[in-house]
Amino acid sequence: MILTSLRRRGLTLIELTVVLLVLAAVAGIIVPRLTGYFVRAHGASGATNIGETVKAIGLYEVNNGGNMPNNWDTFVINPTTTTIVGDMGLTGGDLAAINVPTAGEDALIAAGITNLLYVDNDGTNFNGPDATYTPYATPTPVAINNDATPTAMAGLTASGIQALGLQGVAGDYVVLGLGSQNTLIGNGIVDAPVHFPETSAVPQEIYSRFLAVFRLSDDGGTTYFERAKLATVAAVHNGEVAGLGDHTAEYFEGAEQASAN
Repeated sequence: MILTSLRRRGLTLIELTVVLLVLAAVAGIIVPRLTGYFVRAHGASGATNIGETVKAIGLYEVNNGGNMPNNWDTFVINPTTTTIVGDMGLTGGDLAAINVPTAGEDALIAAGITNLLYVDNDGTNFNGPDATYTPYATPTPVAINNDATPTAMAGLTASGIQALGLQGVAGDYVVLGLGSQNTLIGNGIVDAPVHFPETSAVPQEIYSRFLAVFRLSDDGGTTYFERAKLATVAAVHNGEVAGLGDHTAEYFEGAEQASAN
C-alpha cells in the first residue's frame, strides 16, 4: 500500500511581508485619489442642488402669481427669543438672530412667505427625533404675525454676507430652511434636498437642509423693501454657510487632489 502524505503549505514570513508591502503600496496610490474624488462628488452635488433649488423657486414664483414657496423652517427658539437653535452645525458665526419689525414682516408676506415652522421649541436642541428629517416639535406652520411686536428670525452676520459674496450689512438678510413641509415640494421638486455633512456628523445630528437667503433691505433694516427678494441658496458646510461658488471651488480642489496623486 502506498501512503500519500498531504501537506498544507502556508506563506512564509518573507512572502507575507512582500504581500503586505504590495497592499500598502496600492493603498498609498488609491486612498489619496479616492479622497479627491469624494471632495469632487461633494462639491458637485452641493453646487447642483443649489442651482436646481434656485431654478425651482423661480419657476414656482412664476407659476403662482409672483408668490414664493411658503412654510419655511426657521432657526430661532420662538418668535420673540433671539436665540439660534442648536445643531445647525455652525461654528463660524455666520448666523445670528435679528428682530424683524412689521415692515420687514410685510416684505416677506408680500412675497408669499406667510408661515414658518419652528424646528426647536425647547431652547437647547432639536426637539424631534432628528435634526433634519423630523426636527419639528409640532410640525404645524405658524403664521407671521405682522403686529407691533418684532418677529425674531435668523439673519446673516457680516461674516455670513462675506462668505456668500453678497452686498450689504447685517440686518439686510433673513435665512430660512427648505424643509419637508415647504410648499415647493410637489410643486417644483419631489423632496427637500439634503446636504450631507463632510464631518463625522450625520443629518440626524446636524440640520442638513438647504438654506434660502432672502433680502429685506439694503440699509441694515432701517428701510425695508416692499417685497422680499431671494438673494441666494446656501448650505452649512464645514461650520460655515457656503454658496454655489464655495461648492464649485471645492469640486476643482478635489480634481487637483485626484490628479496630483
